[in-house]
Amino acid sequence: MENEANNLISIRDLKVHFPLARSAWFGGSQSIVKAVDGASLDIRAGETLGLVGESGCGKSTLGRAILRLIEPTSGQGHARTPSSSADHLSGPLRFVESTNDRRPNRGRAD
Repeated sequence: MENEANNLISIRDLKVHFPLARSAWFGGSQSIVKAVDGASLDIRAGETLGLVGESGCGKSTLGRAILRLIEPTSGQGHARTPSSSADHLSGPLRFVESTNDRRPNRGRAD
């Protein structure tokens, strides 16, 4: 957050909330799931960002909101495109979900 001129992506206080159906309990009040609640980050030229966390903590939702695959509830975002060859991206922004396919092969006889 020091030198924002070098940031390719700047996200401030990003929130993604999903409303749930009204419940008959508690007088029919609207419940909200706060999937992402106040995320801020900067990605500078040449950097790679990896999000790590528990299942269901909002990693995929944050990535989708940054790429505008889903609409954020609130927050600010800025992305800049490199304008010179010295400030070059190797490709477009991508959202990649990984799976845990590096588990040891159990039960294999050698």
